[in-house]
Amino acid sequence: TSDGFSQRELRDYVEAARSRLLLVPDVSKVEILGAQDERIFIEFSTERLAGLGLNHGALVAALQAQNLVRPSGLIETGQERIAVRVSGAFTNEQDIRNVNFVVGDRIFRLGDIAEVRRGTADPPQPMFRVNGTPAIGLAIAMRDSGDILALGRNIKTAIEEIRAGLPLGIEPILVADQAVTVDEAIGDFTESLWQAILIIMAAVDDMLAAELEMRAGSVVALSIPLTLAIVFPLMSVFGIDLQRISLGALIIALTLLVDDAMTTIDAMIRRLAAGDSKPKAAVFAYSSLASSMLTGTLVTIAGFVPIGFAASSAGEYTFSIFAVVGIALIVSWFVAVIFAPLLGMAILKAPKVSAEPEKPGAILRGYTSFLTMAMRAKWITIGFTIVMFGVAVFAMQFVPR
Repeated sequence: TSDGFSQRELRDYVEAARSRLLLVPDVSKVEILGAQDERIFIEFSTERLAGLGLNHGALVAALQAQNLVRPSGLIETGQERIAVRVSGAFTNEQDIRNVNFVVGDRIFRLGDIAEVRRGTADPPQPMFRVNGTPAIGLAIAMRDSGDILALGRNIKTAIEEIRAGLPLGIEPILVADQAVTVDEAIGDFTESLWQAILIIMAAVDDMLAAELEMRAGSVVALSIPLTLAIVFPLMSVFGIDLQRISLGALIIALTLLVDDAMTTIDAMIRRLAAGDSKPKAAVFAYSSLASSMLTGTLVTIAGFVPIGFAASSAGEYTFSIFAVVGIALIVSWFVAVIFAPLLGMAILKAPKVSAEPEKPGAILRGYTSFLTMAMRAKWITIGFTIVMFGVAVFAMQFVPR
């Protein structure tokens, strides 16, 4: 903004600031907003021209010829070649006022028969205001793969240097700072991410401490940071940045990361209770559960396919939900079938076996009965599943798009 300076004077300082900002690292371009192009207006009085017997068209043609740039030749010597240029081009409105016209035996000065003034283009270009005050804006764009936080710091340093060289009355004002917005957004989501990790680890420990002892809970809890330690580099490899969508997808995936690890550790605990050695229990967990857990993981990932491949403007932003969840679940499967058994061998101990076997609860008895019936009548179960799938496909036409 400016106080006591014309639009032209302010624009000169803004363009100088733009040149300085283009030298800041990671800046790709700087656009000027709200600057108004200047024009020189020549307003003739029709009555005066008619009274003096002057032709309007002839006056305009004379003005155009006066400001026409023509090659005037060269002077060549044995050692030099000098271009000759003719002076007389208009540099300001006063030069236009001083143009003389010869009509018959009379000479007229343009300033005597017309009003010459400097002004802005009409209609004006889009205006730029700050808190209601007319201003000229600088929109700074970052290059691809730049660091927005580092860019924000570098721009602030450059602006302070520019401010020191500005005259009193011209003031740079920060209107929008994307670096601060990004920093706050990533900070909020990162805080939520770590809160979710701590909550899941505490919940797993509490849940498994009663049934599988604290050691088993520790193995499952350790699978979370181990999985994330692999997920983050993979996100970098696939070009997935840390932003609102990807961080939100990680929070969604956190509730799914522990499933496979819990299944593996539960199987090891049961085999240890049956008298197997630790290596044998670990091999059993891998050989008997790896393929089924992979199938379940792929089915879960498939549930996010519509989000990942949505052909819409929103799909451009939400693709990272599908990508991050898919990467996290595949990595969690690898952790569950490879690293969790190794951790179990190092941490788990064989549980104490009570003399009397624990009786299953009502929910487990009901589920066991239902599962046994479904497996005995396998063709009925398969047929019912196919029919329900067909019904679902048919009903899709009634789902609003």
